[in-house]
Amino acid sequence: MSLSIIIPARNEKENLPIVLNKLKDVLNDLDYEIIVIKAINDNSDQLVNISNYDNLRIIEQKKKGYGAALKEGFLSSQKKSLCIFNADGSFETNDIKRLTNEIYKGNDFVYCSRYRKNAGSEDDNFTTFIGNHIFSLIGRLFFKLKLTDILFTYFIANTQKINSLELTSDDFGICVEIPIKMSRENLVYDEIPSYEYKRMYGKKNVNEFRDGFLILIKMLYLFFK
Repeated sequence: MSLSIIIPARNEKENLPIVLNKLKDVLNDLDYEIIVIKAINDNSDQLVNISNYDNLRIIEQKKKGYGAALKEGFLSSQKKSLCIFNADGSFETNDIKRLTNEIYKGNDFVYCSRYRKNAGSEDDNFTTFIGNHIFSLIGRLFFKLKLTDILFTYFIANTQKINSLELTSDDFGICVEIPIKMSRENLVYDEIPSYEYKRMYGKKNVNEFRDGFLILIKMLYLFFK
C-alpha cells in the first residue's frame, strides 16, 4: 500500500510529536509518507526533529483555513492513496490498517464513523452530537449519501480521485464538500466504525457555531448548484 498521511497542524506543538511517534509504530509495513501542513504564523513544528522520522515533510501553508490546508496536502501527496489524520491525538491510529484493507477492496474512499455499532466519541458534547447527526441526515436526505458521520474527516481516499473533485472550500465547509462531490461523481465508498478520543493538549481549533454555520452555507450552495 502506497499511502500519504496528511496532518493539518495549527497550534499543535505539544500534540504533534506524540502523534508522529504513534504513527511510526503502525506505518512500518507500508510505503508511506507523512505530510504536515503547518498553519501560517504557527510554531507546531518547533518540537519536531525531522531526522527522527522517516519520510516526513513539513509544508508551510500558503492560504489560511482548514480546507486550504487539506487541499495543499492532497496536491502534495506522492502516493496512490492518502489519509487525513488529526494532529491532536483524537484519531485511532490502528484504524489506518483497517482503512487500507478496505481501500484494497476497490473503494475510492473509506470513511470512519463515530456513530456506528462498536464506535463512539469522547469528544462529543450535546451540541456537536446533535449537529453531527443533523448534518449527516441532511447528507442522506438531500444528497443521497450513505454515511452516518459526514463531518468526521478521518478517511482514506484514492489520491487521483480526490484531486479530481475540484474542491473550493478553504474553511470547514470542505468536510461536506468532499463527500457530496464524491457521491455526485459516483465514486465507490464505504464506512467503518471508529472511536474518537479527546484531544491530548490545548484547545479545540473548531468553533462549533461559527464553523457549523459555514458548513450549512456550503451544503445549501452545493444543493442549489
